[in-house]
Amino acid sequence: MSQFNNNFDGVVNRIYVDDTTISTSSGTNQNDVHCDFKPDQPLQQIFYGAPGTGKSHTIKEQTEDKSVIRTTFHPDSDYSTFVGCYKPTPIDVQSYGVNSLGNTVKMIDLVKGNDIPLKEQRITYKFIPQAFLKAYLGAWKKYSEPQDGKVEPQFLIIEEINRGNCAQIFGDLFQLLDRADNGFSEYPIEADTDLQKEIANAFSSDSEFKLEHDLNIDGVVEKYKSNYGKTLSEDIQSGRVLLLPSNLYIWATMNTSDQSLFPIDSAFKRRWNWVYIPIDTQKENWYIQIGTGQYSWTDFLDKVNNELLTDETAEDKHLGFYFCKASVKKNDGDPKPTIITQEAFVAKVLFYLWTDVFKVYGIPSAIGSSKEWAFAKFYNVDGSVNVAKVLELMNKLNILPLGGDAIDVDVMENSAEAKNSTKNTLKSVAFPDGVVFDTSVSVFDAYIKAVEKIGVEKIISVIDRIEFHRLNRPLISTVKYPELDNKDGFSYYQIGNCYFVKGTHTYTYVRILEKLNELLNVGMTIEN
Repeated sequence: MSQFNNNFDGVVNRIYVDDTTISTSSGTNQNDVHCDFKPDQPLQQIFYGAPGTGKSHTIKEQTEDKSVIRTTFHPDSDYSTFVGCYKPTPIDVQSYGVNSLGNTVKMIDLVKGNDIPLKEQRITYKFIPQAFLKAYLGAWKKYSEPQDGKVEPQFLIIEEINRGNCAQIFGDLFQLLDRADNGFSEYPIEADTDLQKEIANAFSSDSEFKLEHDLNIDGVVEKYKSNYGKTLSEDIQSGRVLLLPSNLYIWATMNTSDQSLFPIDSAFKRRWNWVYIPIDTQKENWYIQIGTGQYSWTDFLDKVNNELLTDETAEDKHLGFYFCKASVKKNDGDPKPTIITQEAFVAKVLFYLWTDVFKVYGIPSAIGSSKEWAFAKFYNVDGSVNVAKVLELMNKLNILPLGGDAIDVDVMENSAEAKNSTKNTLKSVAFPDGVVFDTSVSVFDAYIKAVEKIGVEKIISVIDRIEFHRLNRPLISTVKYPELDNKDGFSYYQIGNCYFVKGTHTYTYVRILEKLNELLNVGMTIEN
């Protein structure tokens, strides 16, 4: 383990870098200083997955209330747009002229007053720092000034890292991505003259990045030898040498559907931790509005990802939950939108499938021929959505409108199938973690305990897909319907913001548990 001193105003400190402790032993006063972030988080990681899986949102949640500098790579990105370069900059300068005697004199603004200098704009070249340099300077600034014994982390977030040429963009900074166990770059590099000057100026006089304390990090790079006869700390502060500090986190996102734009070589890949963001089609309870009907967004995603996009289709073409955003509220009092409009659905979702997926892999036979299902058919001649064609597609995919697949439990419980079914009895409900609820008290007691074990929030996320109804009202809802409240032996049992109808047959409770097991992949064992 590398050891180094990190002294501020003569106080000896212990530094915690991730899960590594670097201690100092000199001095009598000793404080504990550590990076104020989760110790198990990698300094460099790439969050990757299909479009719409929430990669950027995941980073946003994990870096909440932290210092973040964000940039996005694209085909025109290069070293100068990532680090910085000299750019033409207009400045105001004093205007001069020649008087009648031939002497050079300052020009004044006669309109505003004799004592007002006359200015003119001129173009000069100034070094403009970009995302990497800002994060680099900010990280060292924070490292030199721990607050209450904690070094604040600095995050550099790179969105769509594979949409740029990483080898060209990082250049010699690539070497800095090799981090030692203490979190610092293992191999410092020389800075070019322009960058050196900018860093030295920032550390010494910039109002945002000026170091109030000299760095004292001479032990963080093993057997370091300066080319200038200086210490490592002096080389860093002067800008001659570049070294990533242990509180600089570089995180990125990568959309796997764009991975062929600029392939990332293996040498670059191995310097990052890779975090796969899987597709979760049940993030929220969203609907697609088509005409007057509403269709489950989750049902559509499941159908597309699991059935239409087969093994012959590249997995990175799958759709994440947030591929298309809900923009309309179902009810005025709802806290946020839950409805995807038909216009957005056709223009974003179907357009992507037809032009990026089906164009390469062909339209699935479950839908029909390419001639019959040309994308243009989803629009009328006036540019409006052809609702009939979209509804035909939903029918082809066997996706029913919400409410269209409701099961009337009065009819179901009196059917011959129900009367002869083993589901008329319930002995116990067992969960994978070993928890078992039996019916020693009552069937409803075991049912409701199982529901509580699953979790109300999870159940609410799929509530519109639980098709069991009575009097056209759902048996599980977030609303208490008067038609079912204390009528004909029925009543409600409330858990949190969810209401469960009490008074149905055992057969119905078993069917509901089976449906929850299917929708939420709970892994319950229901013993009849």
